[in-house]
Amino acid sequence: MTVQLTVEGGQCSEIVNRCDGIRCADICNVLHGKSGLGSFCDEFNACTCLFNQDPSSKKECIIGAGACGKCDLACCNARCGHEFKGVGACVPNSGTVDRCVCAYKS
Repeated sequence: MTVQLTVEGGQCSEIVNRCDGIRCADICNVLHGKSGLGSFCDEFNACTCLFNQDPSSKKECIIGAGACGKCDLACCNARCGHEFKGVGACVPNSGTVDRCVCAYKS
């Protein structure tokens, strides 16, 4: 399953844990309470929380943007710039292809 995400001003995301043996929605609810907008387990089985963040916050938002695989660092960075107006990095992922992770401001 592929999830196409877009972010709007004030909306943020963070990768909090692997989904194995946890209830992703419950963890995100504990972490973000009323500011929470939802959660999902991405293609790498990582629990990602979506939440509202004060736009003046200096905290970066983090979200996965698929596999690096055939997409190198430049490609990942371009993907993050286009989809999230952020910066991308290929992060090693044990046992499988590296993943593209984006850091952006809410």
